[in-house]
Amino acid sequence: MSDGKPRILIIKLWALGDVVLATPLVPFLRAKYPDCHITWLADKANAGVLEGCDSIDDVISLDVMEWRRCYRRCTWPRFIAKTIDIRCQVRDNRFDMVLNLHADQWWATLLNVGDQKFGLFTKKKSIFRRFYTESIASTSRMHFTKHQLLMAHLLKCPEVVPQMTVGKLADEELFLRSFFEKNEIRLGAPLIVISPFSSNASKDWPPERFGELAVHVESRYSAQIVMTHAPSELERARKLTADSAARIVVASGTSLLEYVAILRAARLVVCNDTSALHIAAAAGTPVVAMFGPTSPAETEPLVGERRIVTPKDGSRSIEAITMQQVVEAVDELLNGATDQM
Repeated sequence: MSDGKPRILIIKLWALGDVVLATPLVPFLRAKYPDCHITWLADKANAGVLEGCDSIDDVISLDVMEWRRCYRRCTWPRFIAKTIDIRCQVRDNRFDMVLNLHADQWWATLLNVGDQKFGLFTKKKSIFRRFYTESIASTSRMHFTKHQLLMAHLLKCPEVVPQMTVGKLADEELFLRSFFEKNEIRLGAPLIVISPFSSNASKDWPPERFGELAVHVESRYSAQIVMTHAPSELERARKLTADSAARIVVASGTSLLEYVAILRAARLVVCNDTSALHIAAAAGTPVVAMFGPTSPAETEPLVGERRIVTPKDGSRSIEAITMQQVVEAVDELLNGATDQM
């Protein structure tokens, strides 16, 4: 690292939205080390969201979940073999600095294959801090992104404006043109993307209300509506589409970067507190997001044009968010309002 061009490895494996929320760390590193080479290590389920990203030089995709399953099931020979394989894949890159954003976990120390190891912790007292050249911990609850940026503080990076980033298909325009033609989506009409589901049902605004909202934007704005979903949510997506009076295109079988492309092409994204919120914000697409049990103060994107809708009754039940609240937020953005709700 004597030439000022360090090879830096960022370890942030999951979840999809959390990976995107951690990307503001990258411009801070670029400000400190302008000629650095940045590699991001992520689980294979999430790594694709950063492929083709201008600010990240390489992405390493590993089957980390299978590796951890081997440990939980006590299949030690396979766990040891996978550990050696993972460490060899990482070691081959000869990193000068490893920035481990999972430092609280004991297994994360096995990924520290580099000359200097920097760890981000959530607790000041941890026996694992001894495994790091330097480490830092939060002293109170804070926004997820600001917690990740403690690493920038540890490295004494200059202050820059936080920016999130996501990857891009090399042939994004070609994919979108094909997607629009296949699904008979009219060019020129506002494209509204809805993402009604999450891995936690308590975070889901009732799906039938997304169907009602689709009717509103279709009738008022002549909008084209696309629904994104995870593979496991296909049947729920089909039911929502069948129950809604609006024409909704279900975007099935897309890769992560195709998912990003659809969100980037939208005039507006409407979703819960899920990956769609963070990807849309990173892609520069306005977004309306409903929060119930989770706190916007901790996971709301720090950038992008958005409306965050929460229950007016003070509860943490997402079902308490009314259709009127969401329609008002959607109308504000579609009518060109720019002030923060």
